[in-house]
Parts: sequence; C-alpha cells; structure tokens
Amino acid sequence: MTSPLTWLRARLSASSQDISGFHYEPADRSSHFAEAAPGLTIGTFRDAPPWIVVDVSLATTIVASWPGRLWEVQVIKRASEQPVASAGYVRATAVRVVRELPSANLFGANGEAVASILAVASQLTLEQRDQLARLHSEASDDACSQVWNRWLAESDPTSAHCGEDHRNTLAIGAGKMRSPLGSAPTVLHSVLSRRATEIDGLAAFIEDDEDRYFAPMWSKAFASLLHACFAMGVDASLVSREQRSVLIAAYDGMTGTK
Repeated sequence: MTSPLTWLRARLSASSQDISGFHYEPADRSSHFAEAAPGLTIGTFRDAPPWIVVDVSLATTIVASWPGRLWEVQVIKRASEQPVASAGYVRATAVRVVRELPSANLFGANGEAVASILAVASQLTLEQRDQLARLHSEASDDACSQVWNRWLAESDPTSAHCGEDHRNTLAIGAGKMRSPLGSAPTVLHSVLSRRATEIDGLAAFIEDDEDRYFAPMWSKAFASLLHACFAMGVDASLVSREQRSVLIAAYDGMTGTK
C-alpha cells in the first residue's frame, strides 16, 4: 500500500492536472467555495496566498471548525511555494471541483454516527452536561485508553506513545492519521468549547498561565461524549463488545438528546 508521503512526492513531480485530493471548507468561512459545484473551477490563479489547501487523504485532513463541506478536487494550478513533502497537503491557486462528499467521511467508515454526536454537543444543555458528568466513569476512561493503544499498535507500533494512558488524548502524530477517528476528537473539543462558552461563559473553563481547559463538570461531559464517539465510530477490530457498552453508557444514559 502506498504511503501518503510516497504519494505526495510522486504527485509533486507530476503535472498539476494529475494532482487530486480533498478540500474541507468550514461553513463559517467566506470563500469562493460557497458557490462550489462539480465541474466548476475555483481559485485566483495568482501565485500568492491565500492558497487552496488540497489534502492528500481524508485521514490527514485538518478540520479548522465544524460544520463544513468536503470536496474532492483536482489541482489546475499548483502554487510555487509548497510545504515539506511530509505535510500531507498541496497548496494550489486554482482547482476544479470533482464532487462533494459527506463531511462525516472525515471521521471514518462510521462517520455519520460521530457527526450525530457532534450535533448533540453543539446544542448541549446544562442539564445534559450534568448528566454526562455524573455518568462518567473511570472504566470508560480505561476503555478509551485501551482503544487508543490498540490503534497505535496497528498503525504505528514504533510510536513512543504506545502503552501510555490516553484518557485525555486528542491527537497523536503529525502528517498521518491523528486518531482512530481522524480529527473527530479535536473537532468535538472545538464544538463543545464553543457551546460551553455560549451557555456557561468563563465558568466553563480554567485558565492556568497560558493554558485554558475545561472546568471539571465540562471536562467529564467532554470525556463522556468522546467515549461515545469511540463506541459508535471506531472500527470493530479496535473495541470489544464489552468495551463498547462501557464507552457508550454515559451517552445512552443522558436524556433529552432528541
């Protein structure tokens, strides 16, 4: 199987018309992609930023904010200034839209289930937060950490992070798949941070020097939502039936998700 790095090196030596990949456009960003449709050409053709980022694969696509739209594109004009080959993306000044894909594809084969949890997180109430926090368990933290390590053993067995406690992990690695669910953990964190700010303001966070993190109740609620994403989204080879039940327990116990 061709690695993303090998693929990108080959593409960079090819003509622009041979380069294809994926572009994710956040819904809160104003750009030419607002009018995108299959067959259309989008871009300035000027060899200057802002560039159009074309990602090598869905697994390495960076999701700046959620929700958004996902496009398969073909590069028409490549920028002269390119990142290092291991970056996992190409800079373009113009692309042709091939087709739109479900944005949930960014989170793997079971991405729609993950996207449904993101939708709940974006509208979470304080009562639901309290329920998720109360139902959070150490057993689910352990199960989540085990999934991370099983995934690492398969995807990057030489990683220095193999065997660690990953209960608070959002991403591992660079230029490669960052989690068993792609960018889903970091997207969930962003979505819940926005919602926490909306309904709880500064009380939702603790600031320590330059760090900012969830206050205890929000932290536990986030963990319960992340565990639900793992339960519903990761490949069956990474989680046992018993672990899946533990991971989904808090989310299933929360009322008012309809």
